[in-house]
Amino acid sequence: IPQNYIIPNNRLINKMVKDKVPYNEGFDLKINNEAAKEAVITKVSLNYDDSNIQIYDKDKRFTPYDRSVHDAICSWYEAGNINFTPEQIYRCMNGFDDSQYVSPQAVGAITKSLDKSRRILANINYTDEAEEYSKGIDSCIVEDYILSAKKVTLEAGGHKVTGYKLNSKPVLYEYAQVSGQVLTIPSRLINTKDVIRSTPEVIIIREYLIREIEWMKRKGSKRNAKIRLEPIYIEIGDPKPTKQKAERIRETIKKLLGSFETKKYIKNHEFYKKGRSFEGVEIFY
Repeated sequence: IPQNYIIPNNRLINKMVKDKVPYNEGFDLKINNEAAKEAVITKVSLNYDDSNIQIYDKDKRFTPYDRSVHDAICSWYEAGNINFTPEQIYRCMNGFDDSQYVSPQAVGAITKSLDKSRRILANINYTDEAEEYSKGIDSCIVEDYILSAKKVTLEAGGHKVTGYKLNSKPVLYEYAQVSGQVLTIPSRLINTKDVIRSTPEVIIIREYLIREIEWMKRKGSKRNAKIRLEPIYIEIGDPKPTKQKAERIRETIKKLLGSFETKKYIKNHEFYKKGRSFEGVEIFY
C-alpha cells in the first residue's frame, strides 16, 4: 500500500486534460519560459486506437479524472507493485487501506479510465529538452500507450475479478521524471473521508488544490498565495456554474482545506471576493 502519492506535474500533462489538445495529429509544446531567446520545443502526438471500443468523442479525451487515476497508478508502481485491480487503484487515489469498500459505480469509473488510457498512444520527442540536461544527445523519442498494461478477467464459482499488469513504467511519469517535475505527498493527505465523500468531482478538486499548494511552496519564501475559483470550475467541466453549484464547490473546497489544516499541511485559508462575487481562496502555510 503506497505511503506516498505521486503526481507528475508538467506542461504536457496539464495541457492534455484541456479540450483543445489535438488528437491524431502532432502539436508542439514550448518547455522553457516565454522570455527565453531560443525556444525549447517538445513534439507530441496523441493517437486514439478505438478499434475495440465505441465511446463518444468527448470521452476520448484524457480528463482530469483520468489524470487522478493515472497518478494513483504511478503511486502504486512506485511502491513496488505492477499488478492491480480497479478497487486497489480507487483506494490508492483516496489514501485508503486495503479494507475500504469500493462501490460498483467507482469500479466502473476506474475501469473505464484504465481502458481509455490503454488505448491512447503517446509519442513524445523531447530531443531539445533532453539536450538541455545532457549535452551530446542527437535524438530522444519515447512512444508508448499512456498505460501499457495487460488486462485479465478471471471467473470462478460465480465470482468475476478483473485485474491489470503493468508492462512498463507509465510513459507520462517517465517523461515527467526527466525534468524532475513530479510532486510527492504523503498518502494520508488525500484521505479526506472524515470530512467529505470521495466523488469524482471531489477527487479532481482535491488534487487540483494540492498541485497548486505544492507549486506555491516550491516558488520560494512567500507564506501565502491565492487560488482562483474559475480554473477549478473548468477543471470539473462546469466553467459557468449556477449560484447554487458554486456554493457547493466552495463548501467542498472549505472541507478539503479544513482537512489539510488538521493534517498541518497548511495553516489557514480564507475566501476572497472581487466586487460582490467570490473570486478565489487565499492559502496560508
